[in-house]
Amino acid sequence: MEVLEASRLATTGGRTEAINRLRGLVGNPDHRIAAHAAYTLGRIYQEDNLFTNAISAYQRALDFGPLTGVAEDAARNLQLTIDSMQAHYGEGSATDAGHQWLEHIKHGRMKDAWKGIDRTTRLVLTQAWIVANERHPTLGGIDRDFLAQELAKAEPTHRLTAAFFATQLDELQNSYSAYDPETWGAAERPRPYGVDYEAVIMAETSGEPFMWEDGQELQTIFLLLRRRFTRWYIASFRAEILNPGWPPTSTPIDIQNITWRVPDSQDR
Repeated sequence: MEVLEASRLATTGGRTEAINRLRGLVGNPDHRIAAHAAYTLGRIYQEDNLFTNAISAYQRALDFGPLTGVAEDAARNLQLTIDSMQAHYGEGSATDAGHQWLEHIKHGRMKDAWKGIDRTTRLVLTQAWIVANERHPTLGGIDRDFLAQELAKAEPTHRLTAAFFATQLDELQNSYSAYDPETWGAAERPRPYGVDYEAVIMAETSGEPFMWEDGQELQTIFLLLRRRFTRWYIASFRAEILNPGWPPTSTPIDIQNITWRVPDSQDR
């Protein structure tokens, strides 16, 4: 009964109170009650995309044995959570792409980093550079639209590519000088936007996943990535969509945390 009440409390806005109650119930001497509490706790964490906490809770539910009534569901949801965590952090994920891109910047591999930037964003960066340097004699007599298109290519060959890349790399290395792949980890909760965008937030956490909440005082790196086909590309460096133009502009966006309800055995 107490577990059920806590579960209902979680669905009516009392999530923190529900979590505290369930944590206490996990220590109940009745293993059936303790297992149900751990399982319900896992479901709450899973709905909030708090992978590490959900995995720990489901594993605790399984520790109480197969006769508690929740072992089968706990095992199923445990695997679903592990799969979700792998999708968020593993090879081919937005988080993985963000780490690879930052490593290119850190080691001065501007050609590789440039290929990892979304094509629209590459155009915006070239336009911004041209606007900032429009009076420089090296740009004299060059059509700005032509130059922007040439420099925005994934592998530009224009004679001004070296100068452009040098400026971009210097700015990016200054912006992300604190990043260290050995000590910086990505926030645990996925932050999707629309169909093809996802925000990745990183901070110094000894390389471990961390749970970052809005308003938290912590030095972070924010990257907005865009998926094209099966690959993720850097789309923006703040919570905004970049728009090409003379000059380029940006549109602020609100990154929402997508939550989803984990089905209980009673729902099936």
